[in-house]
Amino acid sequence: MEDMIKARDAYLDKRSELGNLLLYPPFAFLPKDELSDKKDEYMWPAKTKLGRDLENKFDEEIDRVEGLARKEKSTELYARPFAKIEAEFQDHLDEARLWMKRYPNDRDTAMIEAQKIHPVNEKIEII
Repeated sequence: MEDMIKARDAYLDKRSELGNLLLYPPFAFLPKDELSDKKDEYMWPAKTKLGRDLENKFDEEIDRVEGLARKEKSTELYARPFAKIEAEFQDHLDEARLWMKRYPNDRDTAMIEAQKIHPVNEKIEII
């Protein structure tokens, strides 16, 4: 039972980490407000297509794990549930970790600085 609790805690920690990474580049950006008279005025944070793709896979995996957990909780169920997603998005997750490390409490600045390097020209979707 204790192993299962530790596995569930690790699952929740990983779930939280991935959820936070979704709020940083390259998964999110801060679009300029084209209607503003001010040069450097920004709108609300938005997800990139990559961010929406990761979020969808992330949500599907959470639904799968939580659905199975209703039937029977086990250590194996919580053992690395996001491994496939992390492997698929590894480079992008590493980039988001770097942005988060550089701007730990300021994701808006991280998004603005990231856009200077890699401009985002995508349809805006509010996060």
